[in-house]
Order: sequence, then structure tokens, then C-alpha cells
Amino acid sequence: MRSLHRRLLVVAFVALTLPHVSAQAASPVPASRPVERPAVGNGTPSVSRHPDSFALPPPSAAVRAGLGGVGPFLTRPYWGWHSVNSYFDHCGPDYTIDGRICTVDGVVALRSNGVDPSFTKGYAATPHGTDYIYYDGHNGYDIGLTYEELISAAPGTVTTAGIDPVPYNSCYGQTVVIDHLNGFSTRYAHMSQVHVSIGQAVQRGQHLGVSGTSGCSTGPHLHFSTYSTATWNVIDPWGWLGAPGADPWPYDEGNLWISGNPLDPVPSEPTAAAAVALDSAATVTWQAPTFDGGSGITSYSVTASPGGATVTAPGTTTSVRFPGLANFTAYTFTVTATGAAGTGRPSTASAPVTPRPLAPSSLNLVRPTRLLDTRAAGSPIATLTGVQSVEVQVTGQGGVPASGVGGALLNLTVVNPQADGFLTAYPSGSLPGGTSNLNFPPNQVVANLAFVATGANGKISILSTSAGRVDLVVDLEGWFSDGSGPLGSAGRITPLPPSRVADSRLGLGAGPLTSAGVASVVVAGRGGVPATGVAGVVLNLTVTNTTSAGFVTAYGAAPRPGTSNVNYDRYRTVANRVFIPVDSAGRINLYNGGDAAVDFVIDVSGWISDSSNAALTGGLMSPLPAGRLLDTRLGAAPLAGKGSVAIPVADRLGVPATGARSVLVNLTVTGSAAEGFLTVHPGPAIPLASDVNFRTGQTIANLVLVKIGADGSISVFNASPLPAHVIVDLVAWGS
Repeated sequence: MRSLHRRLLVVAFVALTLPHVSAQAASPVPASRPVERPAVGNGTPSVSRHPDSFALPPPSAAVRAGLGGVGPFLTRPYWGWHSVNSYFDHCGPDYTIDGRICTVDGVVALRSNGVDPSFTKGYAATPHGTDYIYYDGHNGYDIGLTYEELISAAPGTVTTAGIDPVPYNSCYGQTVVIDHLNGFSTRYAHMSQVHVSIGQAVQRGQHLGVSGTSGCSTGPHLHFSTYSTATWNVIDPWGWLGAPGADPWPYDEGNLWISGNPLDPVPSEPTAAAAVALDSAATVTWQAPTFDGGSGITSYSVTASPGGATVTAPGTTTSVRFPGLANFTAYTFTVTATGAAGTGRPSTASAPVTPRPLAPSSLNLVRPTRLLDTRAAGSPIATLTGVQSVEVQVTGQGGVPASGVGGALLNLTVVNPQADGFLTAYPSGSLPGGTSNLNFPPNQVVANLAFVATGANGKISILSTSAGRVDLVVDLEGWFSDGSGPLGSAGRITPLPPSRVADSRLGLGAGPLTSAGVASVVVAGRGGVPATGVAGVVLNLTVTNTTSAGFVTAYGAAPRPGTSNVNYDRYRTVANRVFIPVDSAGRINLYNGGDAAVDFVIDVSGWISDSSNAALTGGLMSPLPAGRLLDTRLGAAPLAGKGSVAIPVADRLGVPATGARSVLVNLTVTGSAAEGFLTVHPGPAIPLASDVNFRTGQTIANLVLVKIGADGSISVFNASPLPAHVIVDLVAWGS
């Protein structure tokens, strides 16, 4: 019997304990249902064998065909684990006393092996053994529940509630029978209280009443049986697990337990709860429960400790942003799943995380480095398809240290997408916000610069949302510190009102950029950039007058890196933001990778200090969770042609009310009625500069560093003669 114990701990309810059992029938069974009869004689439970002539006919082919396709549908008719005191007897569960008990896993206990001296209906599983199985001819399972709640094992309709009116079945005492309307019924016997009525529809896990010891019973328990409704043949809800050999009881219909084991009708606990700290918030993720309650998960509840605050998430997701946390406080999180029958057990708590403000940080420019190209042979990430998220390692790559990194400047390029779509970049381990970094149409190459905070693993994630395939290129331009080390005078960003320092169409700064040619443009000492103490500049690079496809690469000192900044097609004007080092002469260099000459325009909007600026203060960037400052599509009119809109930024979405000199925003134009360009600027004066060039109806974005005006706002000017919708997403603020 020890082996039986071990097996039933895995596949059945549990092993035996001292029994609380149902007494057996003392007279022949009528042609309707199996019965239980009262004890006789001195009150000790006793059993009468049914006449040898009594036998149920084998199930017809029609009956088996009608039942065989039902599949598992049962869950526990009670809450939590309880011991099994007696078993369904596969050698004759019609109260036939034949001196043997056959359990679901093929173990046979014989009367000749020994009888339990304390209860004669227990037979030993081995000769002269003392491990007993209860009891001969039993047609269900007796579960050790002491006046506990009973619940429906599946949806159905109540057909019996109280004393069973069928002759001889009063021995079940207070009983409930449920027709599950799928060919099966279940019985819940010996109850002390019945709280449902005949004809009542019940759901999985619905309260039926309380277990007890009514009828023919020697102690409080639940007698649970399963029947074929059409024939009222009793069956084992486990089916037959014994091997080798066929089931001695020919009426069983296989394992009817959902997930193969009796489980509570509520979802099991979610697993692998984890969290990533943010500023006053955290992103919590988990894995779905292995058992969904039988009817699907409707919602999740995420609870923070300390405090006990909760956030609810839909049952279709496995992650959520948890706001409203106190910075510098360590939190753990548990997750519970709720289904139609109720809420399950909470998950194991996540490891603790400590929210904190994203630290002000300095910018470290690097030689542009390609981190990912899904087109390249041997790329760890293949072409993206549909809605797909990928992770890109930043720390330890391209001159970025392994630690002390808070974010990165990445040029994201989409190559030859099959359908339109957009990219969203975000810290690995967190959730993508409701914003985008880059919008693309089919069959074009589109690029945009992104400032992305790194996750705890030093990675960033990029979500591609499109109906088709798309290739992705990621080039590194610089990294921001996490503020954990000393912040010197280098890498501080000073914003400037946009100023044009080069326009090859006018011969300003340089002439047209020839095929495979290089143009050098002096930026130090121009447009507000100091002549000395400059490590790099922030500029908007625009390519125009194109007659073929190609790309332009911006860089400081030679040699030229194998990256790109602006990808252009014929007859298109394209712009992109560039954070770029200057060479020793204060110049930047542009290389034209196309096969025809192009014109270019450079507008400077800021400069980056080197280590010689000991007295320089401010200029540190503080990344923010993505937030939308403006979307003219939502209830407002589009930005009128030749019109401007002022956008307050001070004291909004994490920008302080005072002390902020600049913001980094992602600017998107869409639904334009004519071609044109947008200019972002401080104050009312509109400079000679551009940030986004667009064609009619085009959706296109560009990252913009803009100085905050004296009134705490920035402005967007639409140079097109007709309206266009404008979207402005906040990325970071600068001191």
C-alpha cells in the first residue's frame, strides 16, 4: 500500500487515513441507481452483497459516442486538499461484495490479505499487510471534510436537493445531485446543510451547502460520485490509470478532471513575479497560472508591500505599471488571479525593488557603433514580424561601461517594412508607454534618434507594431550616466535657440554633398556654440534635393564609422536629430552614401561640454517615463497652416516648476493637408530652422532638444500652408 500512497499523492486526492465511511447496501439495487443502506445489527457498518444475477449491461456504442467527446470538466467540489478515506472500487462499484477492492492505479486489495481490525471494510493491499484500502463495492470517493463548504464541481442544474426520493437512496442522507448537461451528473452526499434547490442553475465553484454525517454515515465526510446521466452507470472521474491491463469496470469515460488532477475551481497562483523599479512606480511582471480555474482568468490583482496598495490588470496580460509608490522605499509584489469562481492564492512575493527618481545625468558621446542589424548574417535577432519586442544590450558595448549607465542615445532605423507601423523603445523589464519613437510607411527606410533609459540588465527593449515584416538597425551615439558616480563638468548639455549654421543650397557652411563625398562644417563658435570647451553639438540634420536613395553619416574625427544618421529616398526631404562629437578643429563631417549629390541643412539646438568647463553648472538630463504633452487629434483642431501652438512644460509630467532649462521631446506630424515642416522653439520668435519635414498625409517623427521659454513653455510652428496634426511626447528634461 505504500506504493499506492506515493502514486495517489501525485495523481489522486491523497493517501488513506482512518476512515469516515459510507455504509453499504443491504438489499438488491433497483433498476434505477446504486444505493447506500443503513448499518444493521449492532450498529457496526456492514455490507450485503448484491445477488450474483444482478449485472449492469455494457454501455451501448451510441452512449459511448455521446459521452466520449466531453473531455475533462471537473474541479474539486470543496476548497483545498483533503484526505481520501475510501475509493471507487473498479472491481464492482455497484455494491458487489467480492472480497477485493481495485483502485484507480491498478492496486488490488484482497480480503484474504487481511482485514482492518478496527473497521472490517478495509482490506490489506499486500498479503498479511497492515495498510488498508476502504471499501468493497464503493461507488465513489469519501473525502474527509468535517462540516465544511461544498461547491459545484462544474456548471449544471440541480436535480436533487435534500433526501433523494428514489427508493433506497435515502441512505445518502441530505444530498445534492447536479446534471452538468454534458452527459454526466455528480452527487454530493451526507450533507448537514443543503443551500440550493431543485431546478437551480449553478456555476463552477458555487456554494451548495455544508458537509456532514447525515444518512448512513459513521462520521462527517463527503461522499462524491460521478454518473453517466443517460444510464445512471456510476463511473470513476479518474478513469483508469492502472497498467498494464484494461479497466475492470467497463463504463469509465477517462480522466474527467481539468488539468488531470482535482484542483480548486479558482485559478492557481501566478508564478515568477518580478518587478523593475521606476520613479515613484514599478513595472511588475508574472507568469500566468498553470490552472486558469476552468473558465479563464478574468483579472489579476497586484499587491504592494508595505502598504497593501493594489492595482488591477486584465486577465489577458501578465504585466502592469504600479504607480504611486514612495521613492527610496523597498517594495515586494504579489499577484493573484481571479476567475469566474473567485480569486486564487497569491503568488510568491517578488524580489524587493526600490523606486527612486531617475538621476540627472551627463552625456558621454561615443564613436557611433552599430548594436543591431537584423539584415546581417549571424544577427542574434532575425527580421521582426507583426507585433514583436526585442532586447538590445547597451552596457558593455561600443565604449559603454558595464555599470553606472542610466540611458542611451540610439539611432533607430527601419528598413523596407512590408506595412506601415511604429516603434516604441523603453527600458528592458518595464512596459512600453502609450507613445512611439518612430512611425514608418511601407517600403521605405526611416530613422529617428531615441533617448532610452536602460533596464536593470543594461538592455533596452524595442517594440515593433506592424502588420508585416520589418528589419531594424540600432546605432549607438552616446550614453548617459545613472548619477551613481561623480558628475564632472564634461557631458553637460546647454540648450540653444535653433540656429542655422549650414545650408548647402545657399553655400552656407559648405556646398552640396557629392556621391561618396565628405563635407566638413565648422560648428564651434557659431550659432551660440562656444569656440572652445566643446565636446560635441546637438543638431538637426536635413537632407534635401535627392535624386536617388542613399544615406548620410555624421561624425567627428576620422575614421568614418559604419553607421548612418539620415536615410533618404529620391525626391524626399528627410531630417534627423544628431548628438555628435566635434573634431579638434570644432568641425563635424558628413559622408554621402548615395550615388548622386544631395543638399543638406544643419540647425544647431545645443552643445555638449568637455572637461575644461570647470565652472559649468546645470546641463544634466533627467529621463522621464514617456508622457504625452500634446495630441491635436484628441478633441482639438489640427495645428493651422502658418500657425503656432504654445505647450506648457514646466511643472508637467515630471518636469520641475523651476530649474529646468530644456526638454527633450519626440515630435510627430500626421494627417497633414500639404507638405511642409515643423519648428520647435522657445518664446514667440520663430527662428529660421526646421525639425520635421513632411509630405502630404505623411506620419513622421523626430527627436528635438528645445530650450524652455521664459514662460515655462515651448512652441511648435507649422510652416505648411494647410493644417497638420501634431503629437509631442516628453522624453527628458535638462537642468
